[in-house]
Amino acid sequence: MHHRLDVSENSATRRWNRALGLTGCLALVLMASYAASGSRQSVDMFDGTISTLDTDSSAGDTTNQTMPGLIDDSEGVITSSTATSGGSQSGINTVNIGMGCPEFQLAFDSASPGSATPFRSFTLTKGSGYAYVALHLSKLWLPRGSSVVLRAVEGFDTPDRTLNLSTMYPSGQIFGSVLAPPILAKEFRIEFYRDADSVNVTASSTTEVFNVTDYHTQCFGFVADSYYYVLMDQKNPIVATDESICAADNTKEAICYYADPTTRPAFLASRAVARLLIQKAPGISAGCTGWLLGNQGHVLTNHHCVATDAEASGTSVEFMAEADVCSDSVSCASWGACPGNMVAMSVELVHTDETLDYALLKLPSNGPQTAQNYGYLRLKSRAGVVGEQMYIPQHPLYEGKRIALVDDYASHVALLSLSATSCGVTGYSYSGDTQSGSSGSPVLSFADHGVVALHHCGEMCANTGVPAISILADLAANGIDVAAFDGVDDGSSPSANAARFPSFTPPDPVPVLPLTPRLTLNGAIILASGVVSIDQVEFTLSSDSDVAFDVMSVEISDSDIFTDLNGDCRATYLDSMIFLFPKGDTTPVFTMDDSLPDV
Repeated sequence: MHHRLDVSENSATRRWNRALGLTGCLALVLMASYAASGSRQSVDMFDGTISTLDTDSSAGDTTNQTMPGLIDDSEGVITSSTATSGGSQSGINTVNIGMGCPEFQLAFDSASPGSATPFRSFTLTKGSGYAYVALHLSKLWLPRGSSVVLRAVEGFDTPDRTLNLSTMYPSGQIFGSVLAPPILAKEFRIEFYRDADSVNVTASSTTEVFNVTDYHTQCFGFVADSYYYVLMDQKNPIVATDESICAADNTKEAICYYADPTTRPAFLASRAVARLLIQKAPGISAGCTGWLLGNQGHVLTNHHCVATDAEASGTSVEFMAEADVCSDSVSCASWGACPGNMVAMSVELVHTDETLDYALLKLPSNGPQTAQNYGYLRLKSRAGVVGEQMYIPQHPLYEGKRIALVDDYASHVALLSLSATSCGVTGYSYSGDTQSGSSGSPVLSFADHGVVALHHCGEMCANTGVPAISILADLAANGIDVAAFDGVDDGSSPSANAARFPSFTPPDPVPVLPLTPRLTLNGAIILASGVVSIDQVEFTLSSDSDVAFDVMSVEISDSDIFTDLNGDCRATYLDSMIFLFPKGDTTPVFTMDDSLPDV
């Protein structure tokens, strides 16, 4: 995944884009009205009134939702304007994603010609309902022999809808302000493919300057700055993705890297990474990631996570909030899941810098002992090297700890550029899956486990981190000697960082009592028209025994094939209950409803 690009345009171009946006939205409303009346009887009909899009304000009702807490939203900032008409809603979402020097060319050259797998893929929207989505690219320049495909992802037994945009905008040519035809989609994706007859190329083959990134150079790439949409049903909106997971989430529970001796040091390093919960305001909390820097209990995270003394005083620090066994049966994928060791309910703010987006905190007590218990990390005093293998231990979405070690397109997470610009900070770009809540994570070298960068933000398969050398220089300029508490890796020994990680042996797994199948019931419980059937099983035990019942339910059609019957794009199941009755008695001994019986 690659860094988000900031793009500036002159006023004339902005005025033209604005006019194009109004025209494009008008056309979308007309097309959606035709589709609704002609082919989709289940969606709300338009009332025939067409409203022009106001890109400076929003119209229509908004609904406030109560959340248990907030996760830092630096993984992507997306603004929108909307207009409603009858049962529909139209609007424009402003995004800022792209890929330029040198990542796009490297990704193209490393891809297999003719592969059915895209060499890069970006998910733009997901939703519970359909919308017509028209993508606008402010810049597009692809190497000859490549294609950009817009995909409406359906899944299950419905084929995806695709549009090869390169048939209208051929590769090898430079285009500005491209408005793609609208596609009806729940999930909208941009994909880039390498054609079968293509050869490796270089951007220097043209004399025209194409400034994809903020620095002036010639390079292939693209920038998507907005998309227009018309909802088919405003009760089922589309949602702009704000995460840096591309085609699939390739992170794993941290403990899953313990068994392999080659990845065990990465797990041991991750023990110094903590889950932070910051009280931003009364009743509002934010989840971030932080980690021990040096041997005296200092914790490094982002400025946008902890910016003030008041926020520091309301920050809790929790280590080992992670799964203790690598198993599909154990999941830490929920807010605050897999509680660990809470070492502090408040911290001290030592120094913070908004420009470099870092905050240095300190545990109020037992800092040296905490560093001794979990180990600690050190900032590298050298610059990163493009192509070096990296990994990112993190607490995405304030969930259990995970490690990003591989990505969708290579065998390992790697440093891609030393001069990426994203989210207002110039730094390093690198692949690897991150999400909201990953802010503040260390980006470590796999070779020697020193910290190369502080993860700053991610958006639409994009990652940017603040260089460790920049943080060290700023701390020194403010009179803070990180070397005094062993927080600097000068590169003198490749094994020096691992020596700071104490040995660790995972706890023995809880023994599982073996169960012997005695009775198998292959029946069906049916819920239809407000009536539910009941299955009855009679059995006799000759002695006290453990009895387990496993009930599986799924949506199926009359042909016994899975079908999304209620159209919610997920498998729905029955909330089954079990009652145990003594034979000949109508009073249950106990009732089970997704929990252990109280016996």
